[in-house]
This record gives sequence, structure tokens and C-alpha cells, in this order.
Amino acid sequence: MFKKIISLSLLLLVSFGHQHVFADKGKKQETARESIVLNDKLIKGFEPLLAGQTGSQRQKALDVIANNYCLNHANTYVAIIWPRAANYVEGMKGILEQCGTLLYQKSFELLNDGPLLLYQLAHPGFFDGKLKKHMQNYVPQDMPQPYKFHAILFETDKCLADVMYYKNLIRNYVGISYWSIHIDDYHYEVINLSQLVFDDAMIKKINHTPYLVN
Repeated sequence: MFKKIISLSLLLLVSFGHQHVFADKGKKQETARESIVLNDKLIKGFEPLLAGQTGSQRQKALDVIANNYCLNHANTYVAIIWPRAANYVEGMKGILEQCGTLLYQKSFELLNDGPLLLYQLAHPGFFDGKLKKHMQNYVPQDMPQPYKFHAILFETDKCLADVMYYKNLIRNYVGISYWSIHIDDYHYEVINLSQLVFDDAMIKKINHTPYLVN
């Protein structure tokens, strides 16, 4: 199963190099990341793997475990909290807890066009020549870099309509509509998003890739 996760991540990496909207941009500074296990259910059976691991090695192992869990549980979702809602994270988590069980949280930072690429990859098939202008609602031009994001893996037995209900509760709580949180509707989208944000190599890739519109 771990090999399957790695192979899917590689496919995503390869896809960056074959889309006309992406191009390599060279190296910039690395950004801070932090992982938190929110429920021991996530790591059950993996305790020996994590034993003695600290720092970046532990985080990488937790990312693989989170991807593995998401891949094998169709009732999982990944919530992306956008930078404008960074001060509301704990309140948003409180609402999500009413929807299901929070399993894993990862904080990460994006640079330059990273938010645009994340948005596009979180919305498969989406294309809009005005996306850069649209993104001003998510990441205002005067917001300092790096842009701070949070990704939360959660599990629920509720139907999609109920999940969307809680997503709207969060948006109303923060008060900035769509620009506070993103949650995909379908599990294949959730898997793709999980393998993007729970993978430091992918985060690094979009941090060093400009968004180009032909």
C-alpha cells in the first residue's frame, strides 16, 4: 500500500512537467511545516514505525500514514484552511468536530504562485483565465509571504450534504465566504488533495513553480 501511495505521488509530480501552465522556477528558501496527530486512531498499528522518530523524519512518516488512511477510507475528507482564515483555525476545528473525527493536521507555507497551483489542483478540470484576479479574494496582494495554510484530515459517517452543511457553517463563522475553507466533494478528489498537501516534495514543487497562462 505504501508503494501505491509513492507511485501516485510520482504520477502527480510527472503531471506538473507535462502541463503547459507549469514551468520550473529554480530554488528558493524552504518553508516551515508542522504535523499534529489529532486522534491516535490514525497511527494505530504504526507505533513501531514512529518509535524514536523526531523532527522531519517523523513528519514524513505521519504524512505517509495519513495518505494511506485516506486512500483506504472512503469516508475521509481533507479540509484546506486558507491564509485569510488562519486566526480562526481552532474555532473551525471545533465545528469540524461536530461533523466527524479529526485525525491529522498539517501546517505548511506556500510561496509566490503556490496558492494558485493549490487552488487549481484542488479543483480538477477548472480553468479560468482570470484566476489570478480571482485569487485576490483568497490571498490578497498585500498579504506578506510565506502564505500560511492548514490541512486537516477528518473522517465522518455523515452524507455529503451534511459535510457541506458544516462547511457552510465554518464559512459563516469566519465571515469571508469561500475564501476561508475548501473541502472536496468526491473521494478521488480528496485522495489527490491528500497526496499533494501531505507530501513535502509536492509542496516544494509548487513553491518553485510559476503559474503561466497560455
